[in-house]
Amino acid sequence: MSHLGSRLSALVDGRLPPAALERALAHVADCPVCAAELRAARAAREALAQARDVEPAPDLTARLLGLACAPPADRSTALGRRSAEGPAPRDPIADRVVGGRRLPGHALRGEVGRRGRPGRAVVGSLAGAGVLAAGLFALGARPPVVPWDHPGEALDLLAHVPAAGSTSGAPGVAAGTVAGAVPAGTVVRAGLGLPAGGTSGATSGATTDLATSTAWLRAHDWSVPAELPEGWAVAGWRWSGASDEVLVVDLVGPGGATAVLVEQQGVLDLAALTGVAQEDLGGRPVHVLTDEPLHAVWQSGDCVVQLVAPSADVAAELVAAVPARAFDDGVAARLTRGWSTVTAVLDAP
Repeated sequence: MSHLGSRLSALVDGRLPPAALERALAHVADCPVCAAELRAARAAREALAQARDVEPAPDLTARLLGLACAPPADRSTALGRRSAEGPAPRDPIADRVVGGRRLPGHALRGEVGRRGRPGRAVVGSLAGAGVLAAGLFALGARPPVVPWDHPGEALDLLAHVPAAGSTSGAPGVAAGTVAGAVPAGTVVRAGLGLPAGGTSGATSGATTDLATSTAWLRAHDWSVPAELPEGWAVAGWRWSGASDEVLVVDLVGPGGATAVLVEQQGVLDLAALTGVAQEDLGGRPVHVLTDEPLHAVWQSGDCVVQLVAPSADVAAELVAAVPARAFDDGVAARLTRGWSTVTAVLDAP
């Protein structure tokens, strides 16, 4: 039995839909581990809600105003004192000329003058670079993802696959294309050319190439098929989750068959899959959570991919279409992901 995992936070914040909320509460009633985590999360939020702002000292404002009103140092007094004492005595040795160039007195006496330390600037630069690298390394970490395990959620996904019209999944629809077109006025996500969501529509009279969406998704660390199996097409796509962090792709195939790909950037939480059977589908080792409908989950690059399909044969074809990539948690990969996170935040409107 898997635990709630990342859904626990949504449960505490009241962001779960009614059906998922009922299933989560039923799971908590039977799982002491999740019940303890739920109590701890609620206690932490209650403690934060009761915390008060730290009030400054009563005399803080007066002391700051006193610093601002302090009179500046009188430099004229120091200059007058130096003029009254007369010029500094001259050093006869220092007045000598060696090689046509007047040398300072401390050089002729063998004294070593104080020099600047360029090493301090180098050390400061290295320290700043180290702090930046540490920050990017931390941002490059991926959160653990716990897949759902209730058959009702898989059936609900298949039931809400939008109708793709007369052309979707029928002969004549080329593999690797989106049947129909994106509806007029579709909002472009992040200004990068990928619609925020859409369904196929035969009435628009146009066809959107899946390669355009695939290029954007792959450039942003999503694992999507470059080409779908013969007879399959994309009926629609949408962003789900509390922060639109989950990509949902609805697929239609021959004979009206439907399937759903769900992707979320992160690392598959294998600890939550203890006891779940692992099978080979499409040449990939996947964890099979349910058989009817078939619900499989596996890691593909930086994404956790979940597939809901009517049968194992259909699932094998679709699993093989998803790129086979291993998750890279090395230093270079984490720095690259961290930098991508920073640039995405800076480019956001």
